[in-house]
Amino acid sequence: MFILGFILGLILLLTALWMVKQRRVILSEVRAIKIIQTSTVGELKNLSQAIENELGIGGFFKEQVEVKGAINSNTPITAELSKRPCVYARTKIEEKYEETYKDDNGKPQTRQKTTTLADNVLKTNFELDDGTGSIQVNPDEANIDAIEVVNRYEPKENHQISEKKRILGYQYNEWILPLATKFYVRGEVRNNESELVIQKPLGNENNFSITNKSKEQLLQDKKDKQAKALRKNCYIISLGLAVISILVFLFFQHLVVVNQIHAIKTIPTSRVVELQSLRDSRKNELDKVGIIKQQVEVKGKIHSNNPIIAKLSQKPCVYARTKIEEKYEETYYDDDGKRQTRQNTTTLTDNTLKTNFKVDDGTGSIQVNPDGAEIDAIEVISRYSLEKNHQVSENKRILGYQYNEWILPLNTNVYVMGEVRNHQSELAINKPSDSENNFFITHKSEEQFLQEKQSIASHQNIYMAILGLGTICLAWLNVTS
Repeated sequence: MFILGFILGLILLLTALWMVKQRRVILSEVRAIKIIQTSTVGELKNLSQAIENELGIGGFFKEQVEVKGAINSNTPITAELSKRPCVYARTKIEEKYEETYKDDNGKPQTRQKTTTLADNVLKTNFELDDGTGSIQVNPDEANIDAIEVVNRYEPKENHQISEKKRILGYQYNEWILPLATKFYVRGEVRNNESELVIQKPLGNENNFSITNKSKEQLLQDKKDKQAKALRKNCYIISLGLAVISILVFLFFQHLVVVNQIHAIKTIPTSRVVELQSLRDSRKNELDKVGIIKQQVEVKGKIHSNNPIIAKLSQKPCVYARTKIEEKYEETYYDDDGKRQTRQNTTTLTDNTLKTNFKVDDGTGSIQVNPDGAEIDAIEVISRYSLEKNHQVSENKRILGYQYNEWILPLNTNVYVMGEVRNHQSELAINKPSDSENNFFITHKSEEQFLQEKQSIASHQNIYMAILGLGTICLAWLNVTS
């Protein structure tokens, strides 16, 4: 939950910054599309010549324009994959593969990755001919909406190139600006050595784009983007509500941890003989059973005449949690109908066994009923069993099984905090009747357990601060937009 809070906080911060930038870009593009009218090359040349005649010198013509015409070039380039002549070509080749690695606990895992083998762009200056004349275009730094001419995936079956890497396939994509195709060019026209050239505007706020879409199509695209942005806003608001819920949850969890830290620091360690003496003194005073009920902490070794046997390790203990997970790879089809693979994990079993036991501190022994306790047990088994080529169906392949087991074995030193009460004339530590009091059993020392809780409290403060800042940014974004 803490990691989730941290990630959501960062997502909110980055999303807020990204949406502000995207909104400004869309508004700038819409403004340029609406204001700038399509000019002919003949009109631009006449206007440039008129200004030159008036001033007596050339090179002063500069204007934001939109021109539509067919692409021509005497020195075209050839696209790498489609082999078509063009003035712009972007070729992208990706390798999709599966790799085996070891996680932080040294367990073998598999994951799918994609690496880009090539992402090359070739472009050259070209002429745009609209029937009234031709004008040169320098496409450097333009927002180019090219035509996709190649989009194919080539799978590789059983292509194991090493013990840790298996090639799944290659994705090929190519986008071009082919010759003799009509395109809109929006940019800044300037005199360049007595020749008109459309190029990147000097002002960053001006738009420079090359596209085969009409003005109506572009405006519709922008409307779609705005609608998409609205949906994103709704999504982010929902996300914000979720974050607030997480913040509230973290806050109350933080109170629990702070309460535990306070209890560990303030409640002194009691010896069993002292608790028995207290019970006997009250028994003498009241001539009854010796009523006692108070929050205590004791330290000692675990003893039991009727221990349980842990399922995997087969060790005698008083608490055992056994968890077995199946890791598998499944094949599915995405929204575009493309075949994809993903890894999943399903829990086959997660069972807990526990029994009452006694803690002996050397002065005596006291019974502990672990029901309702926060139990910090010892991990005795953590192993991953790899399954090779275990295809259970056409769409599912078993990768392996993860085995984990945590126990409180006999003769282990434990630190117990809870409420001591009479149980059939015998003292026993149980779950406190007051929910604000603590009940935990740990194999760690008091100092180690305190340090662990203080570390958790510090991390909770950090995560709540990040989430809070992200929520503030989200609220500001929605107010300003």
